Amino acid sequence: MVASIGPVEADPRVFDVVGRPTYVGPIWLWAQNDLDLATVPAARAELAGLLSDATEPPVVLVYLGAECFVDVRGLRLLVGAARQARGRGGDLAVVAPPHCLRWMVDRFGLGDELFLAPDARSAARWGRTAGRHL
Repeated sequence: MVASIGPVEADPRVFDVVGRPTYVGPIWLWAQNDLDLATVPAARAELAGLLSDATEPPVVLVYLGAECFVDVRGLRLLVGAARQARGRGGDLAVVAPPHCLRWMVDRFGLGDELFLAPDARSAARWGRTAGRHL
């Protein structure tokens, strides 16, 4: 008996769009992969497409969760996407950020650049007011 090993098919998407409750409501994204060297190029393309396609100022809530790993490249991606969203009159926040991301945001002093919402309820509250406080 001979066993064969074939290539593993992986989902190339980094984010799933899981909700946009109203036309002008926040866009909810769920990270399906870590944000690191291997996934940042695809994640950047997905976020850029999402932000450029938005007809209203984009308010984006990105759920990561404790199980997600984010390296410095992923941090740079999230900060850049938040800046891009703010440049169009919207904003971006990370929901349930993993410890590694919270640590980097704290150590690099990026709390003003990237809002970290501890849970979905506070993120939804923030999302309803994002853009009004800018």
